[in-house]
Amino acid sequence: MDKIWQFLANPFGSFLRVFVSAVLVLWLADLADVRYLHFDATEWSNWLALGLVAAVPILIAWINPADPRFGIGKE
Repeated sequence: MDKIWQFLANPFGSFLRVFVSAVLVLWLADLADVRYLHFDATEWSNWLALGLVAAVPILIAWINPADPRFGIGKE
Protein backbone atom coordinates (compact mmCIF):
# COMPACT_ATOMS: atom_id res chain seq x y z
CA MET A 1 0.00 0.00 0.00
CA ASP A 2 2.94 2.33 0.66
CA LYS A 3 4.03 2.01 -2.96
CA ILE A 4 0.65 3.31 -4.12
CA TRP A 5 0.94 6.38 -1.90
CA GLN A 6 4.51 6.98 -3.06
CA PHE A 7 3.40 6.71 -6.68
CA LEU A 8 0.58 9.20 -6.11
CA ALA A 9 3.10 11.67 -4.64
CA ASN A 10 5.33 11.76 -7.73
CA PRO A 11 4.62 13.82 -10.87
CA PHE A 12 3.01 10.93 -12.74
CA GLY A 13 0.74 10.10 -9.82
CA SER A 14 -0.23 13.75 -9.50
CA PHE A 15 -0.99 13.85 -13.22
CA LEU A 16 -3.13 10.73 -12.86
CA ARG A 17 -5.05 12.15 -9.88
CA VAL A 18 -5.85 15.39 -11.70
CA PHE A 19 -6.68 13.61 -14.96
CA VAL A 20 -9.08 11.15 -13.32
CA SER A 21 -10.72 13.88 -11.26
CA ALA A 22 -11.33 16.09 -14.29
CA VAL A 23 -12.74 13.23 -16.35
CA LEU A 24 -14.98 12.19 -13.46
CA VAL A 25 -16.32 15.73 -13.09
CA LEU A 26 -17.14 15.95 -16.81
CA TRP A 27 -18.75 12.50 -16.77
CA LEU A 28 -20.87 13.41 -13.73
CA ALA A 29 -21.93 16.68 -15.35
CA ASP A 30 -22.96 14.74 -18.44
CA LEU A 31 -24.78 12.21 -16.26
CA ALA A 32 -26.71 15.01 -14.56
CA ASP A 33 -27.66 16.40 -17.96
CA VAL A 34 -28.98 13.20 -19.59
CA ARG A 35 -30.16 11.56 -16.31
CA TYR A 36 -29.09 8.02 -17.13
CA LEU A 37 -25.83 6.11 -16.97
CA HIS A 38 -24.19 5.84 -20.35
CA PHE A 39 -20.76 5.70 -21.96
CA ASP A 40 -20.78 7.38 -25.33
CA ALA A 41 -17.63 6.70 -27.30
CA THR A 42 -18.03 9.97 -29.19
CA GLU A 43 -17.50 11.85 -25.92
CA TRP A 44 -14.28 10.07 -24.99
CA SER A 45 -12.21 12.55 -26.96
CA ASN A 46 -13.77 15.38 -24.94
CA TRP A 47 -13.00 13.56 -21.69
CA LEU A 48 -9.43 12.90 -22.80
CA ALA A 49 -8.90 16.52 -23.85
CA LEU A 50 -10.28 17.84 -20.57
CA GLY A 51 -8.13 15.47 -18.54
CA LEU A 52 -4.99 16.48 -20.41
CA VAL A 53 -5.71 20.20 -20.15
CA ALA A 54 -6.49 19.92 -16.43
CA ALA A 55 -3.16 18.16 -15.85
CA VAL A 56 -1.04 20.80 -17.63
CA PRO A 57 -0.18 22.57 -14.33
CA ILE A 58 1.37 19.32 -13.07
CA LEU A 59 3.54 19.15 -16.20
CA ILE A 60 4.57 22.78 -15.75
CA ALA A 61 5.47 22.16 -12.09
CA TRP A 62 7.48 19.09 -13.07
CA ILE A 63 9.60 20.86 -15.71
CA ASN A 64 10.04 23.99 -13.58
CA PRO A 65 13.47 23.68 -11.91
CA ALA A 66 12.45 26.15 -9.18
CA ASP A 67 9.40 24.14 -8.09
CA PRO A 68 10.19 22.62 -4.69
CA ARG A 69 7.56 19.84 -4.97
CA PHE A 70 9.04 17.79 -7.81
CA GLY A 71 10.74 20.15 -10.22
CA ILE A 72 13.58 18.90 -12.38
CA GLY A 73 16.04 20.86 -10.22
CA LYS A 74 14.74 19.42 -6.94
CA GLU A 75 17.55 18.20 -4.71
